[in-house]
Amino acid sequence: MQRAINVETGPQARLLMQCELSVLRGDYAAATPGLEQLPPGFYGYTFSASGLLIDCLVHQKDWSGLLELIAVLKQSGDTQKGRNPATLLMPEAIGLRALGRETEARETVERCQAIASNALAMKKYDEHWNHWLLAFCARFLGRKEEAYQQVRESFVNGDAAFLGWLPDSPSLQVFKPDPEFQAFLFDREKQNAGKRARILATEKSYQT
Repeated sequence: MQRAINVETGPQARLLMQCELSVLRGDYAAATPGLEQLPPGFYGYTFSASGLLIDCLVHQKDWSGLLELIAVLKQSGDTQKGRNPATLLMPEAIGLRALGRETEARETVERCQAIASNALAMKKYDEHWNHWLLAFCARFLGRKEEAYQQVRESFVNGDAAFLGWLPDSPSLQVFKPDPEFQAFLFDREKQNAGKRARILATEKSYQT
């Protein structure tokens, strides 16, 4: 990835890639200032600046900042066409629960569930992501068996792609204490080991 950063000529795209690398390394405090400089909804090759900033704010437990950002994003929208409107509701619910606003958190998750269920029925947006949204909602509301049925559907229908690269993404928080989900992550890690080895080998070839 550093090779791609070095050859990127667009200043905003370069900044986003630098911040993305910090997030992938788990250095959320280092990534935050740069992400805050980028316009809402600005997309790079993989992630949006706002999506990465949400990830950073959750890990830094800046719940008020998180809810303020989500309010802005709801108004401004996202430049990435076809973004699922339920996606922002996951970190919003996490922030509300962390602030002790449990009733609002549950209402937010119920809205997320309704949007994802409707999108799945209408075959709108990515099928695997709708299943992931439903899995998050079910687990957030304590319906564990239903949650893991949806997790399996998500993996079968394409997988929530970020799971192998952002293992601490906000929507994973409700699952991380579960032994069942640790088993899912372990299997995923084994699947990704070969991919990571090839990526590292490619990066080293550019350095020699």
